Amino acid sequence: MSSSSTATLPQFLSSAEQPLRFEQVIHAIGQTTKLLVLCSESATRDSKLASIEDSVEVRRGTEIRRVTLAQLLSECLPKHCAPEAIDCRKLAGLNRHMALRRVQARNSDPTALHEFLIRRSRRDSLVGCLTTSVDGLEARGDQILEEKTLMLYGDNRELICCRPGCVGLDGDRAAAVDEQLIRGASAEMGDQEQLGLQCDSCRRKWVKTAVAKRAHGERTLLLRPAVQLELSVDAQEGQMRQDALSMARRSQLLLILEQPLKERTLSDLAQALADEVHQQSGAVLYISRERLRTRGAYNYIDLQLDLNSQELVNLVNAAEEMQGQPQDPAGPDMFCDAADLWLEILRNEVPIMQSLEAIHIQGQYCHFCNCSISEYLIGCQNCDATYCHRRFSYDESPDAVFDDKGTILPQDLPGDDVIAMTDFDATPAAKDDFPMEEACVILDYYSPDGRRPRLSDAKKRFLCPECWQAKAGGLYPHFVRPLPRLHLELEGAPTPKLAVVIYYVEQFWPHATHLASMLTGRWTTKSWKCSVVSIKLEHLSEKRDLLSDLQAGSYQVMVVYFTHGLHGEQGFQISHRQSMRPAELLEHTLRPCVKLLEKAAQNVSHRASALNNPHHGLVLLAAMNTKLSPAYLVPLTVTYSTMLIRSGNQCAESMFRLWLADSLAPAHTDIFCWSRERVPELWVYAPFQSRPLGKPLPDILSTCTCPGLPDGPPRVLRNAGSRKSWEVDHNGSDGCQLRDVIVKATCTVCRQMWPLHSEHMTGTLRKYKGVYAAVVPYFVASEELEGAAPP
Repeated sequence: MSSSSTATLPQFLSSAEQPLRFEQVIHAIGQTTKLLVLCSESATRDSKLASIEDSVEVRRGTEIRRVTLAQLLSECLPKHCAPEAIDCRKLAGLNRHMALRRVQARNSDPTALHEFLIRRSRRDSLVGCLTTSVDGLEARGDQILEEKTLMLYGDNRELICCRPGCVGLDGDRAAAVDEQLIRGASAEMGDQEQLGLQCDSCRRKWVKTAVAKRAHGERTLLLRPAVQLELSVDAQEGQMRQDALSMARRSQLLLILEQPLKERTLSDLAQALADEVHQQSGAVLYISRERLRTRGAYNYIDLQLDLNSQELVNLVNAAEEMQGQPQDPAGPDMFCDAADLWLEILRNEVPIMQSLEAIHIQGQYCHFCNCSISEYLIGCQNCDATYCHRRFSYDESPDAVFDDKGTILPQDLPGDDVIAMTDFDATPAAKDDFPMEEACVILDYYSPDGRRPRLSDAKKRFLCPECWQAKAGGLYPHFVRPLPRLHLELEGAPTPKLAVVIYYVEQFWPHATHLASMLTGRWTTKSWKCSVVSIKLEHLSEKRDLLSDLQAGSYQVMVVYFTHGLHGEQGFQISHRQSMRPAELLEHTLRPCVKLLEKAAQNVSHRASALNNPHHGLVLLAAMNTKLSPAYLVPLTVTYSTMLIRSGNQCAESMFRLWLADSLAPAHTDIFCWSRERVPELWVYAPFQSRPLGKPLPDILSTCTCPGLPDGPPRVLRNAGSRKSWEVDHNGSDGCQLRDVIVKATCTVCRQMWPLHSEHMTGTLRKYKGVYAAVVPYFVASEELEGAAPP
């Protein structure tokens, strides 16, 4: 592994390991209507055109040596070799090989990438193409694509000299001199000044200049390819950079095709482009078989796809042909707004989140501040509590001994320490630098007569505040700092650990992310360890065994589902076109975490038959409302996670109380509960002023017409438009049967009373913290239904 760890690299997406998500990304590329491409020289050339890194022959006097074309180009650059001092034979050799390259480029066949760019450009779905290739193969003579292409490393189709402001030869004029440049390097010429071609326009200006005023020699007029091996100044700071950033502002997706980002200037440009794309809720994808190792690339590259540019084009073309056809039931859900397409694609995979467990100090430590310096610790004589204390104290009694300066020396210090307290030139090791204000206990601080015993005597009779007997000993004599932190560890039990598995359909990825963040945040505040794994139901087949590093028997498991319950026998949704029955869903979803469940503190089987096993501590809760935002249940679920640690055998009862006391959940959904403790039941929110016994009150305007209302204040009140409402009276209490509760509703205007029948109801009325709920058996016996009155 290189210096860049996998944690600081972009996510590597492979079709072999994550085929469904890989397919989803490919479909999204096909649907993108504003595409910006940054491609490399290797991605655009075909097999007939040699790489710029291939070796070429260069004549040097009578010798012929082989160097790479990139090295030869670098040696001839003006910044590496002054134009007046350049070897003309070397420059002629460079011109010859670059001319041969231009000829080969004009005769090369178009690749799939070239056709893809041209097709996208004509459909106006390509915003621009940035390339480090110098051959101009991207446009292929297409005028529309030519206008959208920026050549970052220069253009081999142009020839320029080294004079400032040279316009050079471009296009057809450069192609017209190719044969001359090819022959010139092969000719046996004695005068090196005549090797190569000179720029006519710059030479005319140079000749008109007086000889005394000519700043440079004639070799600066020699033509050479307008190519460099790095970003041009224009691409770094000039108009070309502004044009590239303008393209990025109009793009949804930046595709980087096999372009190495090791060069600092190119990496900075790619990051600037990525920032502009991300501001438009877009994405940045890196396409290459080789794993990206650029430092800091994870800051601006969202995904790396494990394929080359030609394979990408073939897959995207196939995806474009499939658009409009019915998608596979387990395939990607692409029904989202085009503007938010890549926001959905990138964020619908929720990463693993963990809260770290607090490090436990070995040995003695202060119970208040965790100070572990044994020199400053004192233990209670009655219990195991330990506190940090001040190492010395002062005798403030009337008969205290003063020194020559009129100050009281601290007690319990050796002779050298006493000298150190009075002599600032003493060695630092002799000084006691433990501040008074940092000690949690100051011994005998509240001494009634000012006399404080020696430290050895104070330690022998020290009692902590919990063990001090106020009746016998009076007020507590020691100063104790306020408790700076809470002790969240359970007495006599190991530190809690929790593993949470969140299953969600793609639509609910924001809620899954919200829940995972709140879970880890809550457990972090308690210094407990919590590991949260989120699994998309559409990609369930890609997952393997999860959280295998957890120690067996040391944690509990909570599983959360974000999905839709469908009508009738359809069960629960697991993808856009597929659903499963409840038992089948449990069997299918718990399979990836078999080992996780087997090693839990309370063993839970992954099979649906585990519901009938009395040895498994299992509680199932389901929200029953047809239209419910999962956000209303996220705070309640987070509270459940820490409640499970202390609930013991009364888990269902604790969950019921938390649900009823929650400020959001009971008013938005009823809850189905299955547990070992009781029969399957339905928790129904039942405030008497709106839903007595779990049933909503009838519409008062259609029920009570206030007949025979006499003249007087009530009629005036009604005519004035006062709100008419129900006033409910009842005799219900916690634990009574619903059929025994008498409920009466009275109109607030005419005072007419309406009895609400409850004789046919089955269940129990519950009250907790002033809030009522009806607990109804979910499966009612048939004989009870036969004798029940209609509701």
